[in-house]
Amino acid sequence: MLFATGVFFANQAQAQPLSPNASKVAVAVQEPIDIVPQIYVAQVSPDYTPAALSASGNLAQATPSKVAVTEQQSGQQRQQLTDDEAHEEQPKNHAAPLVVTAQGHQTRTNAVTKPAVEEAIPGLEAAKVPPPPPGADPDSPPVYVSGEHIDGHADGLVTVTGRGQLIRDMTVVQGEELTYNRQTEVATACQDVRINHNGNVFRGTRAELHIPTYQGHFDEATYQVRLTGAHGQSSQIEFTGKDQMTLHDATYTLCDAKADGEYDWVMTADSVELDFEKDEGVARNAVMRFMGVPILATPWMSFPLSDKRRSGWLVPTFDIDSDNGFTYEQPYYWNIAPNYDATLTPFVMSKRGVGLNTEFRYLEPNYAGTFTGLFLPNDRLRSDGVSISPDQFTQWMERDPQFLAGLLTTPRNRWGYSWQHRQILTRNMSLLGTTDLQLDLNRASDDNYWRDFPRAPSGSLSTRLLNSEGILRSNNGGVSTLVRVQRWQVLQDLDSYITPPFDRTQMRMNYGLTDQYGFDLSVMGDITKFESDRLSDESNENSVRSLLQLSASYPIRHPGWFVVPKVQMLTRYYDFDADIVLESMADNPLLTSDRTTRNRSITLPTFSLDTGLIFERKANLFGTEYVQTLEPRALYTYTPYRDQSMLPLYDTGSYDYNLATLYLDNPYSGYDRIADVNMMTVGVGTRWQNPQTGVEALSLNLAQRLRFANQRVTLDDEPITSRYSDVLLSASTELVHNWRFDALVQYDTDENRSQRSLLMARWKPGQYRVMNFGYRMMHGFSEQVDFSWQWPIGSPWFGSRLPEPSSSGGRWYTVGRINYSLRDSKLVDGILGFEYQSCCWIARVAAERISTGRTEVNTRLSFQLEFTGLSRVGVNPLKTLQDNINHYETIRNERVSRPNGFYLYE
Repeated sequence: MLFATGVFFANQAQAQPLSPNASKVAVAVQEPIDIVPQIYVAQVSPDYTPAALSASGNLAQATPSKVAVTEQQSGQQRQQLTDDEAHEEQPKNHAAPLVVTAQGHQTRTNAVTKPAVEEAIPGLEAAKVPPPPPGADPDSPPVYVSGEHIDGHADGLVTVTGRGQLIRDMTVVQGEELTYNRQTEVATACQDVRINHNGNVFRGTRAELHIPTYQGHFDEATYQVRLTGAHGQSSQIEFTGKDQMTLHDATYTLCDAKADGEYDWVMTADSVELDFEKDEGVARNAVMRFMGVPILATPWMSFPLSDKRRSGWLVPTFDIDSDNGFTYEQPYYWNIAPNYDATLTPFVMSKRGVGLNTEFRYLEPNYAGTFTGLFLPNDRLRSDGVSISPDQFTQWMERDPQFLAGLLTTPRNRWGYSWQHRQILTRNMSLLGTTDLQLDLNRASDDNYWRDFPRAPSGSLSTRLLNSEGILRSNNGGVSTLVRVQRWQVLQDLDSYITPPFDRTQMRMNYGLTDQYGFDLSVMGDITKFESDRLSDESNENSVRSLLQLSASYPIRHPGWFVVPKVQMLTRYYDFDADIVLESMADNPLLTSDRTTRNRSITLPTFSLDTGLIFERKANLFGTEYVQTLEPRALYTYTPYRDQSMLPLYDTGSYDYNLATLYLDNPYSGYDRIADVNMMTVGVGTRWQNPQTGVEALSLNLAQRLRFANQRVTLDDEPITSRYSDVLLSASTELVHNWRFDALVQYDTDENRSQRSLLMARWKPGQYRVMNFGYRMMHGFSEQVDFSWQWPIGSPWFGSRLPEPSSSGGRWYTVGRINYSLRDSKLVDGILGFEYQSCCWIARVAAERISTGRTEVNTRLSFQLEFTGLSRVGVNPLKTLQDNINHYETIRNERVSRPNGFYLYE
């Protein structure tokens, strides 16, 4: 609320004695850190002059100018000072302007307290502000008006000429000519007008604004949005609310102007509606120009004003693929709720037809999940099946006639889906404890799905083994249970047959007790039904397998050493499907008569003793202090021999040979084979750790198994007679700044050669700079080299961060990966791309080559144009780059950060 206001440039003369007939004015001392100071009322003599107002020396100096003061006297007498009078009354040492308000109401924290006013202006007696007039909003913030010349009129009109300024709450209006009507609360500004509202800055020729509602218009204006950094021009800006505005005949961009005044990208539109409350911008009859060339014209376009989610059409994407041809996708994002969303993407493939990609995500306090799917009806490319040779036909008729029938009659309707769901059913209940549900479902329409759609939304469908399972877990103290239903779908290939895994229905229960008089005790029971549509010439029959495992250990652990003796007893019982066993007997003459039984059982004990020592010392390595450890370890394991050749292999395989699996009791996973071992695993490791950070600068490990007897139980029934296993050596280091090296060698001491080697190196000297080197070799199977990188072109080789690009020039990056087979002398997979980062846009182009079979490859060219703060155009290659380049950093232009709380003091 405002009656009259003025600005004084006061000197430091002493105040005149007060007269008993003095009128009352409101005096406020404003310090530069407070937007709206506290208002006080003081008694002033009738002959009071501006020279009598002194705020001591704590106010900033200012130059005198022509001012006018309106006092609330009985006759409403106006007293003005001319320039000469002002100079006579004011010395050369001028103080900062004081804001004088006839009536105001303020409840915020004041910068100047009541005693401070009395001390700063001697002779003035501060009093309380009178209450606001009837009908006025007591919580309405006051209006402050300042300028070189201010006139206040009885009708409530305040006129300011010369550097006029109006402040109310978070709105500042400035202009050479400024009027404010106290009755209508409308401000009008002309000539060099500037409005700052919540940090959004507008400049133009003339503005009219209703201050409380922030409704009005601004002619021939430029604008800059604080939230996004967007800016542009408009013939007229229509303010429709505190968070809404409409730009007429407008331009919209986030780019900095180049030397010629042009922008890299700019959107022109008949109107642009900005709604910061809904976080949405809407452009009508819009044209998007990039480098001066129109690239998109639309009668209506909606775009976000921040990174918040919102529904709407996304920019279409384009793709060129050697298998599918030209692909056009038009995604639509549906923001269903804060915890639900969906993306529906209709697409057109020039070689296949029209289809739909979908993705649905949901999140609740007790469950979350994602569903992705693809549907392509009437596939023109695969509707007639495939051509095969007579030899292939004969081979597959003998091996898998069902696959051959499906291959020759590939369905016209192609589809695939993937659904992952996680849910907590109960929490800490007395009977069930904590129970959770996990669903992972993956299915495809036919065997060629993985080959035809390798980049479908669900990456899990790009493999040939599709797993679908549901798991129900419960944990209540020492008792845990698991129920699993698992089904497999195998996508077969003419050149590479995969033996179908067994489907299984499983129930397992574990019960464990710790520290029972020093003992750790556990019991595990498991019942699993294994089923598979396998061929009759395979020896693994369907059955129900029952397990019972008892375990007892007595761990002794102390600082510097540990000893853990352990005894286990495992009983397995198989109940075979009689019909399948009899059919196998009829078709396989190699089976002996003792395998005709419907059930088999076997019980095996295992004893192990795990021991280790841990030594520590202070060490100096290349001038740096470290804590070095020396950790020798030995594990002795004994399991007697039991003939298990009559038992099937359901979920058993060889562990990967590494430091973790070397110290296991059984070299095989699962429970179908328990190796007869009388061996000791010995190893030693050493580490150099930084005592302050705990970072491991260097690690070296060496381990080997020593057999005291032949191992007769193997997966292929061929005994292992060697007394020594392969030696395993591993090393990793980060001693060299910005470098990391990892190495693993599996060395065969009998053959005196390396069976497997893995060498990895990474150099990352700074932001957006990384090079990865890799060498992998498995003797007799594969030998590959791998090199991937992300690097700015033409930049220094060293440095932690790169300078931000500007409108005068951007920055080029090169990215890629080369995976080359030395054994086959061919490129396995390859990616080569370039990225360009400007101040307001990023472009990416990538060529990708992936193998889809022994002799088949798929090549794709992708392009992406990202307009900072607006949209992306083109297929997104980011996931491809992130999946193939270790430590790849996504290049992005950050939105303009919000200024601090002092942005009104510009």
